[in-house]
Amino acid sequence: MSSIRFSLYSPFRPLQGALAFGIILSLALSTPLKAQVGNQQKLSDASGSVLPLENEDIFGRSTVSLGDLDGDGQTNVAIGAALDDDGGTDRGAVYVLDLRSDGTIADRQTISDTKGDFSGSLDNGDRFGQSLAMLGDVDGDGHPSLAVGALASSDINDPGSVWILELNDDGTVRNQQQIAENTGGFGGSLSGTDKFGSGVASLGDLDADGNSDLAIGARATSDGGLKRGAVWIVDLKSDGTVADEQKISDTDGNFGGQLDNEDKFGFSLGSLGNLDSDDTHELVVGTVLDDDGGGTNSNRGAVWILSLKSDGTVADEQKISSTAGSFGGSLSDGDRLGNSLAQAGDLNSDGVSDLIVGAIGTDDGGTDFGAVWVLYLSADGTVANQQKISSTNGGFDGSLGTDARFGGASTLLGDLDGNGVDDFIVGAQRADGGGTDRGVAWVLFGEQSLLPVEFAGFNAHSKGKSVQLTWNTTSEVNNTGFEVERRVDQTWTSIGFVPSNTSGDATATPQSYQFQDTNVPFSASRVSYRLKQVDTDGTTSYSEVRVVERSSPEQADLGAPTPNPVRSSATIPVTVPEDARNAHLTVFDVLGRQVHRVSLSDVERKTVTLDTSTLSNGSYFLRLTVDGTTQNVESEQLNVLH
Repeated sequence: MSSIRFSLYSPFRPLQGALAFGIILSLALSTPLKAQVGNQQKLSDASGSVLPLENEDIFGRSTVSLGDLDGDGQTNVAIGAALDDDGGTDRGAVYVLDLRSDGTIADRQTISDTKGDFSGSLDNGDRFGQSLAMLGDVDGDGHPSLAVGALASSDINDPGSVWILELNDDGTVRNQQQIAENTGGFGGSLSGTDKFGSGVASLGDLDADGNSDLAIGARATSDGGLKRGAVWIVDLKSDGTVADEQKISDTDGNFGGQLDNEDKFGFSLGSLGNLDSDDTHELVVGTVLDDDGGGTNSNRGAVWILSLKSDGTVADEQKISSTAGSFGGSLSDGDRLGNSLAQAGDLNSDGVSDLIVGAIGTDDGGTDFGAVWVLYLSADGTVANQQKISSTNGGFDGSLGTDARFGGASTLLGDLDGNGVDDFIVGAQRADGGGTDRGVAWVLFGEQSLLPVEFAGFNAHSKGKSVQLTWNTTSEVNNTGFEVERRVDQTWTSIGFVPSNTSGDATATPQSYQFQDTNVPFSASRVSYRLKQVDTDGTTSYSEVRVVERSSPEQADLGAPTPNPVRSSATIPVTVPEDARNAHLTVFDVLGRQVHRVSLSDVERKTVTLDTSTLSNGSYFLRLTVDGTTQNVESEQLNVLH
């Protein structure tokens, strides 16, 4: 069974179950732990205590934990069925479920146009239950509130809405308040195609005014281009109406990231709290049709982590995608990373919140079976480690089918079964259950296993013109080795591989490693390094980043040729740093074709004498390249006149 890094780094918890045998006994108790899916419970119209679902209800489109709503010692969860037909076609519904420790349903309450004491007005196509977020006790009366997105997909004049539902202990609705254009105090401008309510996330009290704050996605907003998407930060009053709002989009809210047409920024939302212990709150935004790593319309997906100021504007942002944020997983076209988002708590006890991300288009096991990624985050919002859960990864062996879309929603449940490892619920809204597209939710139970490597230290320092890297481990299991990566600008580049001292065998004996980077680019004054640890099964994880500051390098330079125009030869001043290893001067014609090239030896580093007798009359351009870095591209023009 493959493994999933979702919990327990702590060396102080007792070994349980499958840990108490075999290789575990040969290792020190300080060996760090991860978790794997040990079991799962299916919730559908045919499993886990039968739900009254019908074809195309898409149960599992959204999920959120409600804690122990009724005080019976069992966990409650809300699950959306956005195309439920209670009261009319595709009006939507939310199921409030009381879960037993084995994941089956002890009791349920439906909230819809006809059930659960909901007295709001829903129309056909509203998709009530598209998104869910737990707000806590908004008005201080002891009753929690639930935010429910209603996408309103069937009416081109309706941009969507969010309902704030105050819940009774039994899951029925005590009070409700709608937030929409010109409704509930919301003063923002929406269009009929915005899909306001596509995602929701609780932000706590962002501005410390004593009121709850809520993020609302509007995935089809066309700020800056077609359907690029947007997020609204709303400050709620105690009655669920809006006191103030702030928009974040390609053109608003100080967002500095790059969005493209059809990205659908705001498709899903999640909250990470204060990720880096500063004065900002981190909001996670799914951008499911982002094309990083693929061609146009590749739809691999991406996630943005936004650091929010107290006024709801963006202080900083970090992207995670196929090519950004140190994500080491493999994405394919159509995976749609970011379809769902959920805070996972601090699963590895490193002091930083972790994240669960859905990728419903993943083809593990079959077309669009779906997957979720557990991302272990660093404080800067980049990915330190990741684990995939799918039909073929992470120990999950539940039955999925074509277009099941496992990962359409996800929620951390806490330790439901009491084994010391956190459990999750994951939606698969197009899974068939007892009929077509009725939807399924899976309760995933974690169990303990071993992390492959525990780092004891990683250091980098200048050593002459090189950089020396050293690191140590206190234990290793199934470790192939370490890929060394270097970053000078924005791109990480692999510069070498150091094999494990143990050849993949398990050991609790400390190990030491070193690597010398002898090819540091001459112009780099600041160089970053990290280690990519590779398991024997191909799973990867990253070390922390180490930065080396170097003395300011001498800059390469290309001077003006003399004489100019020239008949037979020209003298060209050049400056090449002494530690440069490879430099050359190239001559191009006006069509960009290379017509001459001169390699610069050590004795030619002040001036170059260029023979122009073989060149035709006309204008030419000079280019100096040092160690692969082009200096002064086409900045000097040479005119030949015989």
